[in-house]
Amino acid sequence: QMAMSGKFDIVAHMDLLKIFNYRPTKDLRKTIESTLKAIKKANMAVEINAAGLRKEVKEQYPSREILEMCYGLDIPIV
Repeated sequence: QMAMSGKFDIVAHMDLLKIFNYRPTKDLRKTIESTLKAIKKANMAVEINAAGLRKEVKEQYPSREILEMCYGLDIPIV
């Protein structure tokens, strides 16, 4: 809905739910892919944030896998 609203340029903290190292128990790749396609269609960028490296999760937001999906769809990363 955010991507389709036309009101935003950047998506930040895309997978912040993992901040306390809670991980999904089901495969979310299809959902993430459809979300990224909406982001691409809206000409938005995805922000990379390194704050997670200091948190329990010990990785940036979004994950490397999501960033690779962004790269594959030619979505700008800021």
